[in-house]
Amino acid sequence: MNKLLSKHTLYGIIGVFISVAIIYSISYSLIIKPMQAELQTINKNVKMYDAQLSNIEDNLETESSELTEIAAQLVPSSPQPDVILVQIEKFSVESNTTVTMIESTILEEKKETSTLPKKIKKTGYTIEASSPSLESINTFLTLLKENEPLFTIEGLTVTKTGNQQFSLLVTFVAYNQN
Repeated sequence: MNKLLSKHTLYGIIGVFISVAIIYSISYSLIIKPMQAELQTINKNVKMYDAQLSNIEDNLETESSELTEIAAQLVPSSPQPDVILVQIEKFSVESNTTVTMIESTILEEKKETSTLPKKIKKTGYTIEASSPSLESINTFLTLLKENEPLFTIEGLTVTKTGNQQFSLLVTFVAYNQN
């Protein structure tokens, strides 16, 4: 009887091992293998996104350097108030407008809001002019807008004064490298 018990015990132990092996293989194929495949897919996606991110960063650096080079070509190397005064005088003559006041101020950029490259500085100008016709004021503004140096018109006021006279107040910014 002892031999039968030990035979039955041996069969029981072998049966338990076979059952454990079957349960392990089923759980491996149903749970662990899909999780490993999902992990590999996620790792591939992460590598792909990292490659795209580094590509985008490289493109941004390239575009930023290209924009800086373009700005260096378009923007004068130093403030040129004499050139601006000559051009404003020329515009005044061409448009039959009388310039009564020109004022210049150096503008400081706030570092948090500045979108300009670090080398680019701004100089503000205010022009007060008058003319007998609105068409002359419009011609003056068109000439100012189409000017060779980089200008940004920031403020514009046109008022009609007595005796068919129009008054113009323009504030604009000229850019230079420093």
